Amino acid sequence: PRTQPWFRLTVADQRVANSAAVKAWLDHAAERMLMVFNQSNLYQTLHLLYGEVGGFGTACALMRPDFDEVMRFYPQTIGTYWLANDHRMVTDTFIRRFALPARSVIREYGEDRVSPDVKARKGKAGADSNVMLLHCIEPNDEFEPDAFGTKGKRWRSVTWEEGKDDRLLR
Repeated sequence: PRTQPWFRLTVADQRVANSAAVKAWLDHAAERMLMVFNQSNLYQTLHLLYGEVGGFGTACALMRPDFDEVMRFYPQTIGTYWLANDHRMVTDTFIRRFALPARSVIREYGEDRVSPDVKARKGKAGADSNVMLLHCIEPNDEFEPDAFGTKGKRWRSVTWEEGKDDRLLR
């Protein structure tokens, strides 16, 4: 149930885990996490994911920051995404194909980033027609610890219009 704690936070080092101050801090953090989960769409997403797990044996959701809900979850339907494993058979790459109305693509990524085709639909009847997008999250081969900008991130997330030039939306 949403109203009852369903997880507990702890640390690996048992000496630290037994500290009253650490326990209090972890309990407070868990309460805050539950509050954020309740404000987001996590529970609706989990309901959909359980159906995917039962039907296909796997499920996937994308979590993105959200100014209104702190975080927002986007359940992915089997067949709309692909996963890849590294040399240790650990999943490290996620690719999805999805559609957004042209007006939403412009709003999300900016008019200066979209193709001329999408730009031409702005404010016209075609503004509600879908644009197919591809999104890839993968390890950042240019990662440098303590670097500033994209090189300082372990993962890269790239979005582009399907079938268009190599210009990236994000």
